Amino acid sequence: MLQDQTRQVVDLTSTSPSAINKPMKIHSLTRGGPRKLAVKNRRPAASENAPAEYFAQVRDKLDRALSAIFALETTPLGLEELYRGVENLCRAGKAAEIYADLRGKCERYMHDDLQPNLLGKRTSEKNMVLEMQTVWDMWCKQLGVIRSIYFFLERSYLLGASMPSIWDMGLEIFRTNVVNEPSLSDAYFTDVATMFEDDRNGDRKWTGRLLTAIRMIVSLSLYSTDFQPIFLESTKQYYEGIATHNERSPIEDYLRLCTARLEDERERSERFGLEQRTQRSAIEIMDKVLIEQQARTVVERGFVGLIEVKDLPSLHLLYTLLRRVGLTKNLLEPWSNYVRKRGSEAVMDCTQDTTMVSRLMSFKGEMDAVVERSFENDDDLANSLRESFSWFVNRRQNTPAEMTAKYLDSLLRSGNKKLEEADQERVMDKLLAIFRFIQGKDTFEAFYKKDLAKRLLLNKSASADAERSMLTRLKTGLVLFVLY
Repeated sequence: MLQDQTRQVVDLTSTSPSAINKPMKIHSLTRGGPRKLAVKNRRPAASENAPAEYFAQVRDKLDRALSAIFALETTPLGLEELYRGVENLCRAGKAAEIYADLRGKCERYMHDDLQPNLLGKRTSEKNMVLEMQTVWDMWCKQLGVIRSIYFFLERSYLLGASMPSIWDMGLEIFRTNVVNEPSLSDAYFTDVATMFEDDRNGDRKWTGRLLTAIRMIVSLSLYSTDFQPIFLESTKQYYEGIATHNERSPIEDYLRLCTARLEDERERSERFGLEQRTQRSAIEIMDKVLIEQQARTVVERGFVGLIEVKDLPSLHLLYTLLRRVGLTKNLLEPWSNYVRKRGSEAVMDCTQDTTMVSRLMSFKGEMDAVVERSFENDDDLANSLRESFSWFVNRRQNTPAEMTAKYLDSLLRSGNKKLEEADQERVMDKLLAIFRFIQGKDTFEAFYKKDLAKRLLLNKSASADAERSMLTRLKTGLVLFVLY
């Protein structure tokens, strides 16, 4: 059975001895059962009854703490006490006031102290990056201390009001009052561009400073708006100078230079952590300045010379560089002209008819090697080679057909002991490659049948197997007639 007793309320906030020692009655549900104790907090909230003098004292402490932080001194009070002071001000509904006060003091510090200090430090080229970095590192440390003091303000007011955090506010103030100040901005980004130019010239002493500068630029959200346009413009100017300076260099040296520069720029972008779009844009600028704008001059000045000296590696560099910018078509006309000119010299020289076929086979082998190893079997260049051969081989109507038949006769006669069987097979293949371009196949047929009959009747054939092998090649290689 429940027993009613008087409920006693105890004021735990009172320091009165009578309140502490006064016996209290408790309400019990059952005799000997658990006891229920009602506890109430009667301490008034600071926001309700705190005197104005208290808030003024807190503000004064915060002002002195900020002054000490800006002066790089130790705060006169502990960070926990300052944090509690900010908390009490926020609970009293003064968050907007102290935020505005904090922002104003930071802006004045930047504008009145840091900015003039930096303006006076411009004493030599490239020193602005170091001075700016020093100030930036110092401000980040100061901002970290400020944020730890005002952290309650950030959690209770700024986040709910969708306002920038203490850290973001500090970055915005630094960006607006320091980095974006015209004279400082121009000097800073000019120094950054100059350091990149030194790095391109092989001087890597600025690597550390450039890495920290890029990190600062990214933190301040200046990468796309400020850094990238200046970086790309300086890249364009630098490689325009490189192209002009090397426009008279030997063609093979210029091609190696372009290839090395492209690889170097790609490595540099990765080393400094530049964004992919920046790297792509820089490479596109190099392609345009070093290759596209110089393509015609390079081809006219050195393409034929590289073929003449059989410099296949340099020809391959030329082809791959032109392919990067979609200009391999620039090779078609000079390539065709060269093949026709050299081939015509072999065909039209009447005094050298006896060596015509051997020279044509040798020339065909050289040009095939260029197409395969230097031009990567490019379809357009390979077709151009075939068309050019077909053109010059038939400039003397029946003579190439006659000389081809005579060369084959000498190859298959029993007196020819110069070649091993395997070598003889390779020569037959080369000869058949020339024969395919000859239009006067009737003339070839007439001479070949006549010489074949002599070899067989007079038993002058070097090998019956060689004769059958050549007949097989001719049957599979011809579409206009078949030999019986």
